[in-house]
Amino acid sequence: MNLAQQPEAPTASKARPVRKRWIAPGGIRHRGILTARVLGDRGVPVVLLHGIAGSSNFWGAAYDSLADRARLVAPDLLGFGDSPWPASGYGPDEHADAVVACLQEIGIQVPAIVVGHSLGALIALRIAVRYPDRVRSVVGLAPPIYRNRSEAKSRMSGYGLMERLFSSESRFAKAICMWMCAHRPAAAKIAVWLRPDLPPAIARDAVRHTWTSYSETYRRVLAAAEGASWLPDLTVPLVLVAGDRDNLVDLDFLKELTDRFPLVSVRVRKGAGHDLPIAFPDYCLEAISSMLDAASVSDPNHERSPALAPRQP
Repeated sequence: MNLAQQPEAPTASKARPVRKRWIAPGGIRHRGILTARVLGDRGVPVVLLHGIAGSSNFWGAAYDSLADRARLVAPDLLGFGDSPWPASGYGPDEHADAVVACLQEIGIQVPAIVVGHSLGALIALRIAVRYPDRVRSVVGLAPPIYRNRSEAKSRMSGYGLMERLFSSESRFAKAICMWMCAHRPAAAKIAVWLRPDLPPAIARDAVRHTWTSYSETYRRVLAAAEGASWLPDLTVPLVLVAGDRDNLVDLDFLKELTDRFPLVSVRVRKGAGHDLPIAFPDYCLEAISSMLDAASVSDPNHERSPALAPRQP
């Protein structure tokens, strides 16, 4: 088992509120199959995938520093943020296909380091399995990888009020979401009020989706609990980074996975919760930088332009 653990983190009072630590990110906006922020023009590509009900804004200016040595791409996932909101099609493969098509549009042909937070961690893993020639390595932050659907349902009950409401797929939840779609400015203000711990820009992004994009992504990607079943097909290194105060993450199961799969390793940040990437960006950047260091000494033959067709089941 490969398990790295950090010293005790600062007290909760010193670690909060994270909203004061976050600074808006920069970059050039690319609009296509997905909307993405692009920074840097050289080096190994690094792709940052946000969690559910988020956008590329989640990755604040702290992560822009990666562009000093990498070509950074931070897309809004399909159905969220400024990306298109199709009427259907929000399973793991559709999300993975959209990200790879976005990279193709931007002109990135070589394998990338794919980093994802929460939902984004699952999509990153799916990209690595479905398009193995497009990925060098994966960093999964606060990864919702579970033993089965029952555990996924139990863990997901730890989401915030809005997340629990929308994930219920009840008529009431759908009606609330439809109201939010029709009154987004007011809904954004409510989101900021409900989540005072988050930077306002990130809280406002929680309403930039549709009922279908949220509920179908939740049901088909998060609640489906299929992440562990993809690991036997993994061919690149996967680093899972989690906080020991994150109730949405099953640390014991992640540690078991490191025993079963040599390419999987786990790092635990004491004192961190599910907001690990914005509360402790330096720790997350260290994990990403380690992958960049490995890429700098990797086999140059791995720089070939890969085929775009996904791996067939």
